Amino acid sequence: MEVWQHLVFIKQSTGQQCADEPTSSLDEANAFQVIELLIKASQDKTLIVVSHDHRIEKYFTSIRPFKEIVS
Repeated sequence: MEVWQHLVFIKQSTGQQCADEPTSSLDEANAFQVIELLIKASQDKTLIVVSHDHRIEKYFTSIRPFKEIVS
């Protein structure tokens, strides 16, 4: 995997909510807080997050390279 490759993190449900690089300039504690708030706000929706931030992997059920999604 390339170091700067965008990843798409998905937490699946009905409906959709998307976020592009929501943790890009945050320290770890704040990044986790933002992801937890996004997950809470999208309880009944599929949450799609595009990010380089591998720290948030544990919050998602599916992780795909961006190029797989847009190809």
